[in-house]
Amino acid sequence: MCLLAIGLGMLSSVSGLLLSYHASLPSGPAIILSAGVAYLVSVLAGARGVLLSHHRRTAHRTA
Repeated sequence: MCLLAIGLGMLSSVSGLLLSYHASLPSGPAIILSAGVAYLVSVLAGARGVLLSHHRRTAHRTA
């Protein structure tokens, strides 16, 4: 779990720096924006996230 957190932090840092370079944005907010996108994806697609819990409920009703 710690390795996953380190990987996500490194990925959001690099993607935020690339975004700030190519879009001429400040680097700090761009890094926070990319980390926020990663958080949003994890909330939507996580084990208890919105998408999978909705999918499980509909699959359970049809069974």
